[in-house]
Amino acid sequence: MFRLYNILLVLAAPVILAILLAKKRCRPGLRQRLGWVPGDLAEACRDGRTIWVHAVSMGEANAVVPLVRELRTRYPESRLLVSTVTETGKETVFRHLAGQARHLYFPLDFLWSVRAALRAVRPKLIVIVETELWPNFLREAAARGIPVLLVNGRLSSDSFAGYLLIRSFYRRVLSAFTLCAVQTDRDAERMIRLGVDPARVVRTGNLKYDQVAALAKTAAGQVSRRDLGVTEGEELFVAGSTHPGEEEAVVDCYRRLLDAAPSLVLVLAPRHIERAEAVCGMVRARGFEAVRRTALAGMAGALPTGPRVIILDTRGELAALYREATLVFVGGSLVPIGGHNPLEPAAWGKAVVFGPHMDHFAEVADLLVRHGGALQIRDARELAEAMGALLADRARLEQMGKVAYGLVLDNQGAVARTVALIAQVLGEEPSGSVNVKRVRGMRQAAFGSSLANNVERLTSIDGILSPLIPLSYLYGQTMRLRAALYARGAFSQRSLPCRVISVGNLTVGGTGKTPVVIALANTLSARGRRVGVISRGYRRRSTSEILEVSDGRSVRGDPEETGDEPYLIARRCPGVAVAVGADRPRVGQYLVDRYHVEMLVLDDGFQHLALRRDTDLLLLDASAPFGNGYLLPCGRLREPVSAIARASAVLLTRAGQAGRLEEIKARIRAAAPNVPIWVSDFVPSAVMKVGGEEEEHPRALKGGRVLAVSGIAQPDSFRRLLEEMGATVAGQCVFPDHHPYSLEDVQRVKLSAERLGVDRIVTTEKDAVKLAHIEELAKHQIEIWAVRIDLAWLEGREEWERVVLNG
Repeated sequence: MFRLYNILLVLAAPVILAILLAKKRCRPGLRQRLGWVPGDLAEACRDGRTIWVHAVSMGEANAVVPLVRELRTRYPESRLLVSTVTETGKETVFRHLAGQARHLYFPLDFLWSVRAALRAVRPKLIVIVETELWPNFLREAAARGIPVLLVNGRLSSDSFAGYLLIRSFYRRVLSAFTLCAVQTDRDAERMIRLGVDPARVVRTGNLKYDQVAALAKTAAGQVSRRDLGVTEGEELFVAGSTHPGEEEAVVDCYRRLLDAAPSLVLVLAPRHIERAEAVCGMVRARGFEAVRRTALAGMAGALPTGPRVIILDTRGELAALYREATLVFVGGSLVPIGGHNPLEPAAWGKAVVFGPHMDHFAEVADLLVRHGGALQIRDARELAEAMGALLADRARLEQMGKVAYGLVLDNQGAVARTVALIAQVLGEEPSGSVNVKRVRGMRQAAFGSSLANNVERLTSIDGILSPLIPLSYLYGQTMRLRAALYARGAFSQRSLPCRVISVGNLTVGGTGKTPVVIALANTLSARGRRVGVISRGYRRRSTSEILEVSDGRSVRGDPEETGDEPYLIARRCPGVAVAVGADRPRVGQYLVDRYHVEMLVLDDGFQHLALRRDTDLLLLDASAPFGNGYLLPCGRLREPVSAIARASAVLLTRAGQAGRLEEIKARIRAAAPNVPIWVSDFVPSAVMKVGGEEEEHPRALKGGRVLAVSGIAQPDSFRRLLEEMGATVAGQCVFPDHHPYSLEDVQRVKLSAERLGVDRIVTTEKDAVKLAHIEELAKHQIEIWAVRIDLAWLEGREEWERVVLNG
């Protein structure tokens, strides 16, 4: 098959070269496409330290920008090379990655071109973005022993059907990939059907969620309404990345909308800006004034007013312009192109409208439509109807935008997961980070150096607590009997007039319930649900039967009065009502009556069987899912492992700190064969100054010496997090879980920091809410920083959507 492929390629060579020469925009890179690498680049690559990232065009190049930036930070000794096929892809690299990566046009798949390019570049790793399957390139890379990683992989329905026709050939092509990191479970299934070893297929999510979020931050202020000559009283209808055949439909739609919104201004952004003058002509032929964006600067005091169409004939401004839009249409979707990126407007919290042809973004489009963040219309007539309905219902328009933005936030994290895979493929740790396996080995060698390790040793069967094993047995039998009596109706369960989702543990100690509750509550709230959270408020000072922590608008009390976890949840979940109390059904009914809650999240509720729940999410810490295997009081298990069968789903947390996931999954399946198993980790999202407004990127700790301060169940997990962020942990101040900090505690911490000569004192977000209430911090010039962590999905995201979010 390879021989036949190359014969056909040689026969087609004259036609391919003629086409490239005929297209003006393809001529500048033709020498590089034939395998020539600029001399200075080839000379620089002789050291064999180049990471070659291939992103075919502008969309893929944009998607890979956050990944390349992260690789530059983590591998400063490596050279980064980004190749593209198109000129727009090249411009994207120059615009966003200048000084961070070199650009090269990707070689045509002729054997001589591929061999010449690989011989000159000598990459230590090749990263292919999305699914660029060039058989000769991949085969030659594999023959040279170069690891090749597919990232952000996807297989459209049409591509997959074509590959299946010659599956035996593509099985050999795909065998060149060391790992295939794909966007969705569907993509993973298709890769496996094409013959990829399942052990080499990993679902990491879509890089474009990270890309649009990063772009939205950097693009703010890049282009404004004033730049377009749009006045304060006018609104924008932005049609992005449009093609011939749908631009006419958009202009006709605009005509109809002017009856209801005479101050509306249309911005047409053709996908190919060289068509700008032709688009202007079409607009004028339909009776509207048309002005090109590049002409506005020279019009000064003669800017047009009234109904008009602005043609965006610049590159790189569309994504930022979506911020100013009232209505958004994403092009390439009314005509059979395959659609363009709907996440760009979604990242600005805009409702998105697109046509029926969205195969290039099928999963994203389906997600947005399914959750109410977008509308998919069938034709030009429905476009006008949909836009008119949104203008007439501004509340719906705003709510759709909130949902769309929430989905962008929910699905970030692919960059971090991809970088972790790259480190795995290279067989080395990123510069400035700590080798996790080595750290674990050191911790095991120094067994007993921390409170957590001492507890594990004492509760082993050979330890001093072994006489308590009979008590553990009796405790286990009691818990089994209790669960059985609830199941048979001997003990009554109370129902609430809303959907109840429980998030709970099987063991005592931290499994990460709070970040999961925060992620769940915020996701539901972003989708327009009225959400409440109830907690017992462990170790709270208040004795009130029902204590309201937040009404969704303001947080009340302080962490000591309410309990630190409910207080943190209230702070992190604006728009969510939070209350604490021992009688969970009564507290839940209070939130339903007072705030008309539709969705109730029960924090730490797996053992609280008196309240009936619709979904029971059980969290297991992948680094120690069953403690030492024993029930209380000899071990950490609250219930027998068989209780897993009661769960709607199991979520493994801290999976990045575990190396035996399949063994853990097998143990879970033995107890509950039909329970879904999902995998997650916690990733740092910011470093915040305690008691202040300052916020920094997690990379701010990289290379610094820190003192770790924590009062949590698993202090070593916080230390590992700091080390994985690139910090050197010079010392650790460990307090009991839920510790109420005093000024004396903080002064002792400050003395330790001065003695160790650290750059910063760093604590957890849960500890920070208590430390922030010590008023003397500023007076005594005690500066403490906190790490905010968020939930990151590794496996099961789509099933979570179906089972937990949609019920």
